Amino acid sequence: KQYQDEEDAKEQEFQKRLNDIRTEIRLAGIKDENEKAKAQILLDFESKRQEVLENEKLTADQRTALILTLKEQENQQLAALQLSIDQQNAEKALAELDAEMKQAQLSFQIQKDLVDQKDALLKEQYQKNLITEKEFTEGIKANAAARVEIDKAEVNAKMENASKIAGLLGGLSNLVGKESAAGKAFAVAQATIDTYLSAQKAYQSMVGIPVAGPALATVAAGV
Repeated sequence: KQYQDEEDAKEQEFQKRLNDIRTEIRLAGIKDENEKAKAQILLDFESKRQEVLENEKLTADQRTALILTLKEQENQQLAALQLSIDQQNAEKALAELDAEMKQAQLSFQIQKDLVDQKDALLKEQYQKNLITEKEFTEGIKANAAARVEIDKAEVNAKMENASKIAGLLGGLSNLVGKESAAGKAFAVAQATIDTYLSAQKAYQSMVGIPVAGPALATVAAGV
């Protein structure tokens, strides 16, 4: 009997080591760190539940109670991990949007610089009598119109980006909890951006009205 017990112990040890190796191989095959962390949690708790089921010293009620407790702990750890993943994704989205905004701003500045260069070239050509006064005037007028369109596109891009930021901040507020200090800060920032967007939209909706448009637009934005 002693010999058989020793053989059984060796077999159990072998099977445990074999399972550990299989687990290591499985985890190594997961490239995404978050998915790997999730798989590790699931494997750890599956192992703990198996230990409870194999523990002959426990009663059926004790096994049930322990397994339920382990399941609750497992859910808590998975929820905490998911919260961390969601926060990482939100922060990544904000960083990517920030880079996109900087690139767009650079593009608009380049366009403005090109229009300024066109103005300078027109003035130089006019001063050297290479173009007529009419051509000079029409060119300057076209450049002024181009600046207006660039400014409109820039404002619209900023509003679109601001709207995206407001959405991301709202998502972060929900993630960290609306009643937490960070959640309230995100909510205030979102409300501030939304207020700006509302005012800007009110201004744009009326600024095109002949004669009284600009005045009405300013009043609408103020309200």
